[in-house]
Amino acid sequence: FKDSFGWVLYKQGRFAEAKNVFDQVVDVDPSLLHPVILDHAGDTCWRLGLKQEAVRLWRRAVEMAKAAERKDEDVRKVLKSVPKKLSAARRGREPALAPLGRLVETSGQGARGTATVRP
Repeated sequence: FKDSFGWVLYKQGRFAEAKNVFDQVVDVDPSLLHPVILDHAGDTCWRLGLKQEAVRLWRRAVEMAKAAERKDEDVRKVLKSVPKKLSAARRGREPALAPLGRLVETSGQGARGTATVRP
């Protein structure tokens, strides 16, 4: 359930902390991993400016989603959205990343790996 903690950190704009959590999660046994986790880890890396790592994680997400025996709603979402992220990245454009929590200010975020929480 560490991936859920990483996702909460992402939604709070705490990207560097989220990446640390996702790094622990994505290096586990692939049978315990879900494509959505790789997608979220990719979004986190992209927001930190780690674009090549983001692309690598998104590719893994698509491969895993394609190979999934059970194509639940989350897997179908990965198969729909992640190829668009990869296409945008290839063209040098900003991919449509998962949104932050509604109280997180997106301006001023960057290499520090954090965003500002509005009161």
